[in-house]
Order: sequence, then C-alpha cells, then structure tokens
Amino acid sequence: MKNIVFQGDSITDFGRNYADPYNVGAGYVLFIQAILNRKYPQQYICYNRGRNGDRVCDLYARERIDGICLKPDVASFLIGVNDVWHGLDNDNGTSPARFRDVYEMMLEDYLNELPDLKLMILEPFMLPGENTAATPERLKVFTEDVHERARISREVAGKFGVPFVPLQKRFEEEAAKYGPTYVLNDGVHPTTFANTIIAEEWVKCLERG
Repeated sequence: MKNIVFQGDSITDFGRNYADPYNVGAGYVLFIQAILNRKYPQQYICYNRGRNGDRVCDLYARERIDGICLKPDVASFLIGVNDVWHGLDNDNGTSPARFRDVYEMMLEDYLNELPDLKLMILEPFMLPGENTAATPERLKVFTEDVHERARISREVAGKFGVPFVPLQKRFEEEAAKYGPTYVLNDGVHPTTFANTIIAEEWVKCLERG
C-alpha cells in the first residue's frame, strides 16, 4: 500500500473529521480516493491533512506531524488563496517572496527526509464570487494576487521538477459555459462539479508519472 498525503487549506479540508485520521472530507480528496480505489484496488491510502484557513506558513509549521511523519509515497499541495485572502481581510497574508521561500523550504524538508517521495503541486484558483468580488477593486486585487501565487506555485514545481496540476484555465472555461457559481460557489470553494474536475486532473497527473 502506498500512502498519499494531501496538504492545503479549506479547499482540501472540506469538512473532514479531525478526530478520524482516515476521514478525507467531502471534497476533491474524497473523489480522488474513490477513483484510485476503483482503478487500483488496495494500492493507495489517502490521508487528508488540509486545514481550514491555512496559509503556506501553516503548512510549513505542520510539515512533520501532518506530513513527513506519515511516511508518504506521494505528497500533494494546494495552497495560496488564504495567503491572499488573509492579507485583504486581516492584514495577515503572505507576500509573494515569502510565499515562494516558505514553499521551497517546505518541499526541501520533505525531500531531505523522504528522498523517494513523489511531490505534486496544484494550482491555486479563484473566480468572481461572494468572497472575491465584493467590490471591483477587491476583485482586481484578489485576481491578480491569486494568479501571482499560482505562477509562483508553477515555478516552484518547475524548480523541483515535480508535476504541476493546472486548474485556473479549466475553471474559467467551465464558468463561461455554466456560470462562476456552478464551479466555485463563492469564488473560492469548489462545488461538487469542480471537485470532480480537480480529482480527475490530479489522477491523470499521477498516472503520467
């Protein structure tokens, strides 16, 4: 059996039961688990360690207890929205330079401890919605800053030579057909429709090696 650890914020957490270490919540991790269980029976165990509200520095702070100590074969990261959101709402965000530095330090720690670990980085995303577009000015800043964290995430993946799962463009295409709230119900959090897309794209990326 191979262990897969998923790290991130509320988009990964998605209502998981913290008291049950095997509970994966109701979001994209659940759909990934379902796909893997069907296609590769008894080959993977999924551990969801996403936490509501997390920024990259919070992932870094939890890297051992919720990551390295689980001895994963695969570690997956989706982070960046709260690094912007907390800055806009609470002046507690993460600058682009700090976002990059902490992300890289975290991945280096994982690989130093687990040199055979497969890393996967997902692209942070957003659409116009309740939490992103309260004013035109907020939407502009939110869009630019999340896209910047997405660019950095892609660059970090490139630096480490690890798979990157793009999502923003696909969500924009789906939103053009069905409306933003059909994809991200508040501009940030995925609907069931979007969670299935994340899961499908993630599994494709895993299978490509």
